[in-house]
Amino acid sequence: MSDEHGARWLSQAIGLGGAGLEVQASRRLLTLAVGAVNAEEGSLLLWDEQIEELRFVATVGNDESEAVLKGQRVPLGKGITGLAAATRAVQVGAPTYADIQQTERLAGGPEAVVAAPLIAGDRLLGVMTAVSFRPGQRFGREEASAYGEFAAVMSVVLEQARRLDAVASLRSETDAAATGSAAVEREIVARLSRIIGDHPNVLGAVAQLFEAIEALVQGQSMRHRRAHPRGRP
Repeated sequence: MSDEHGARWLSQAIGLGGAGLEVQASRRLLTLAVGAVNAEEGSLLLWDEQIEELRFVATVGNDESEAVLKGQRVPLGKGITGLAAATRAVQVGAPTYADIQQTERLAGGPEAVVAAPLIAGDRLLGVMTAVSFRPGQRFGREEASAYGEFAAVMSVVLEQARRLDAVASLRSETDAAATGSAAVEREIVARLSRIIGDHPNVLGAVAQLFEAIEALVQGQSMRHRRAHPRGRP
């Protein structure tokens, strides 16, 4: 993998700066998630499909950690974070960042980490983590369940951002309908941001709602394909 690819990928990844709505929503959600499990720091890692590794793109709770970790890579299956991506299940345990450059604070001995995969359909989007430095701190089933709920909503935010970018890339004169769709999707993201900010206790219900909507849309699409096979009007 070239340095050019790494720099280009990082410049495009969500959470690396700017004041876009999706960036604000993802960082705010990450902050809420870290607080919900009583951790001190949390990170968002996105899946780089070209090199098939995770990359740190944002860290909340400590500016120094964010500066040091941003851009660093975690292989699939490596440590708790890589295991969460490989298994697509929430993982808890002791951090293993032996190959990652650390701040002095992180290198001093994190006590516990929880890592939740970010999934959209059958696609891996990344992983979000929370880390505690308090002596004796451990994350259990309750924290894993809560962080998994936050990860489900984060996946929606990231997937919406990806779709908005795809729509924005269409610049022809026939894009009026697509532009209208983008406006609707931005409103969805805006409302989601307000919900998770004002009522974090309803994250479970929000995640279930989006799962139900996704299942409904997929069902309608499947019925349409059956009614109108390719090659027939």
